[in-house]
Amino acid sequence: MSIDANRAENKASVPLQYLNELNPSYYDNNYQRTDVRIDELTGDKLGKKLLPNELHSNSESSAESSAAAAFTQEYIDAISKSHPISTTPPDLKTFKPPPITHWTGDTLDLDEITLDYEKVTTNESDASEALSNLYTHGLCLIKNTPSSESSIYDLSLLFTGPSKIPLSPSSSRDVYTSNSGPLRTLFGSTWSTTTNPTLQGSQTSHSDSAYTQSSLPLHTDSTYFSTPPGLQIFCMKTPASDKSGKSTYLDGFSATSLLKKKYPDSYDILKSTIFKYRYIDNETGWHLEAEGTIICVDGTSLEENVKSIRHNDLDRVGCLPPRGIRGDEVKVEEFYRKVEEALERWDEVINEEGRKVVVGLEEGDCMVVYNRRCMHGREAFNLKQEEEGRSIVGCYTGADELESRWRCLFTT
Repeated sequence: MSIDANRAENKASVPLQYLNELNPSYYDNNYQRTDVRIDELTGDKLGKKLLPNELHSNSESSAESSAAAAFTQEYIDAISKSHPISTTPPDLKTFKPPPITHWTGDTLDLDEITLDYEKVTTNESDASEALSNLYTHGLCLIKNTPSSESSIYDLSLLFTGPSKIPLSPSSSRDVYTSNSGPLRTLFGSTWSTTTNPTLQGSQTSHSDSAYTQSSLPLHTDSTYFSTPPGLQIFCMKTPASDKSGKSTYLDGFSATSLLKKKYPDSYDILKSTIFKYRYIDNETGWHLEAEGTIICVDGTSLEENVKSIRHNDLDRVGCLPPRGIRGDEVKVEEFYRKVEEALERWDEVINEEGRKVVVGLEEGDCMVVYNRRCMHGREAFNLKQEEEGRSIVGCYTGADELESRWRCLFTT
């Protein structure tokens, strides 16, 4: 049995059982379920869930328990639509984010996603616009950013932590009490990618091609983390004097959409094949590994929805065929042939003329990148002997915190 969401743009069918699980009468004021039977002394779970008529005794609450019948068409449409993040708003509220903008280097207007540091850090509407830009485009360029690690730390507060309790920078940098700020990784809380070894921290890892003058292919960061960072915030502190080393960016959602349309079989391969990713630093003692598909779809959304990209050719180790065909040489050979073909077609889409945008970041330019959607890279750069080194100051922030801020901002 189902309730049909039959608007012209959305013909998804929402199961009644799923709606019943969202029934507001099943949750308390903290949005924890009240229909689960638990032994009051031991905490053991007891048998079946409570029925709606067992939850409440008065008629008013009994009316609430039939709220599944009161789900509005607006709510049904909202939970049926495709979003980069999944959400089931409580209390019959609806998640109404702005539409996603797929872009290429030929279509992206940088002015549309550019804001000023002082305004973003002091004005609530500008801060909300920065979050909105990251949702719609996956990028936000913030000009006139002070190139200190403390300023980058303060900027990270806009995208992390609770949305209703603003923290003052002076009180939020204590890692023991703060519930917001940068994600702590092997590179530190805040970091500087520079070719000058005197400016690199001695306790953090530098076993990465970002610390060289070489070009970097388009990629997402930290593919070797079980949960890669949500944002990469990086501010140009010292550009190369000859303007070399320009940054490159690419919309992974747009590329995925084209791959699905042009090569659907390759799209299916990259959304189902699990690859291993690895990072090793023998000098400081790190060995990180994680696995995941290059294209990650939301298994809980009512329509197939790409929610993230995990792509780095330099860190990807390989993949194994499904267990059911291991030992069958013919099927294994065919599996690897299809994987190789899918990767070649993925490269074809990524390398398409005009797909990436090339940006020459100037001092004080801070590009905030939604790492689970947009890839970034770099052209090679040259330094004169007297130059200290091309330096970028930055940090990561958590994916869950970013999604929380989006849900709070766009739920009405």
